[in-house]
Amino acid sequence: MIIKKANGIWPLLSLFGFYLVMFGCKPIEEDLVASGPATTEEIDRGSNIFHVQCARCHGFEGAGSSAPSLQRSSLEHATTDEMLQYIIKNGIPGTEMPGSWVLTPPDVHSVAAYVKSLGAVEQEEPTGDLAAGKLIYLGKGGCPACHIIDGEGGSLGPDLSRVGVRQSAEFIKRSLLEPGFFKKADVVANTASGFVHNLMLRVKTKSGQQITAMRINEDAFNLQLRDAENNYYSLRKKDLLEVEKMYETSLMPSVKNTLSENELEDLVAYLVSRK
Repeated sequence: MIIKKANGIWPLLSLFGFYLVMFGCKPIEEDLVASGPATTEEIDRGSNIFHVQCARCHGFEGAGSSAPSLQRSSLEHATTDEMLQYIIKNGIPGTEMPGSWVLTPPDVHSVAAYVKSLGAVEQEEPTGDLAAGKLIYLGKGGCPACHIIDGEGGSLGPDLSRVGVRQSAEFIKRSLLEPGFFKKADVVANTASGFVHNLMLRVKTKSGQQITAMRINEDAFNLQLRDAENNYYSLRKKDLLEVEKMYETSLMPSVKNTLSENELEDLVAYLVSRK
């Protein structure tokens, strides 16, 4: 690279470009460990890292939560081992998937090995009728009251337009029977931030008001909640006497007593098809 003598900022930019090319721009492969069969020790090590750094969004067993399920043979953004390692290290621009700059190349390799092992686990395929499941979703299940699919429905619960990408059939079925089962205190305590989305809280204010509602936002001084009637509450923490975190609970009612086993399987089949 030739740097010509010139006035102003251009020489500095050219010099910066020279150093960037010489020292700052490394091929992706230089930061990766060569792909290949992983040892049991590498997979176990990757599992430990995953549960601390990734489980908050992808679920404790990779079945999906606020982020997609990883229990699948092919991943939308990572079709090769190299791409998977690159995404773990650098994240996906324009999405909520962050990079993991603190991980060393061997760490990234171990996490990738664990993620691939999740896709190798045989997953139960839904046995229900997709068309019948859609009718249950729209009718007997009452799902559109709280959930959106393709822009139609309520906003109290998560958008289910692509729930089949985010979660496995097993996860969806258990969520219908035991809403909030994945919001476990011990799992949350082992995540990077300890924050779980849509956590149920029971609060008591100094004025005597008691509220049971879903947390939608929180900072050092304030707490925002939303209850089953779609009422919003913005509370100052200094005005609160008690705050109880209600793990493994949800505003969503269980379908255990409203749907038959066949109807449940039909509804699961429909939701899994949403991709």
